[in-house]
Amino acid sequence: MLKKELTRQEVINIFHKHSTQSYFEPMAKFLMNGECMILMLIKDNCDPILEFKKLIGPSDPVEAKVQKLLKKVK
Repeated sequence: MLKKELTRQEVINIFHKHSTQSYFEPMAKFLMNGECMILMLIKDNCDPILEFKKLIGPSDPVEAKVQKLLKKVK
């Protein structure tokens, strides 16, 4: 695990897909405001980023609540 203060260019490089969204500037300022924890995701025979996204769940709060309720029912 590595901690690092991100530069604006690093934030742009990592989150370029979001750069036109209204939340990008506040998010960029937050990410450049101190140290970030850098993780290297590695998993054999699959996409580690996709697997991590499954682990942490949806970013949409409504969808996250629905998934949480479905897990309770099962």
